[in-house]
Amino acid sequence: MLLPAVKAMNGNRGRMIVQGGHGFVHALWDAEKRFPDTYAAYRQQTAFKAALAAADEQTIRDLHFKYSQICGVSLVNESGSKMDGAVSDAGALGLTCLGLGPIHVDQTGDDLKALKSFL
Repeated sequence: MLLPAVKAMNGNRGRMIVQGGHGFVHALWDAEKRFPDTYAAYRQQTAFKAALAAADEQTIRDLHFKYSQICGVSLVNESGSKMDGAVSDAGALGLTCLGLGPIHVDQTGDDLKALKSFL
């Protein structure tokens, strides 16, 4: 099952990639501020990356709360922005993803491991 805002993208891979990139960059900046040692280690080594799908917004919000205690996080909402920078009159279309990390694999719980790959 896809989140409503992701469904609204109608399979537009470009928009989905932008949402994921947005989540990654902001989570990394968050980690740089709040977890500088983890951030520095991430810059020195190859890191595992994954795109996982959650069943609903509450699951993403719960993961955000839990993992914000140990790594960088960023909730991403689709605003319906256009190429010219204008934003849709509809306002925020909803939550699309959670940027999370850097995080060591030993810190990931069964909640993350149970999620399926986002395809």
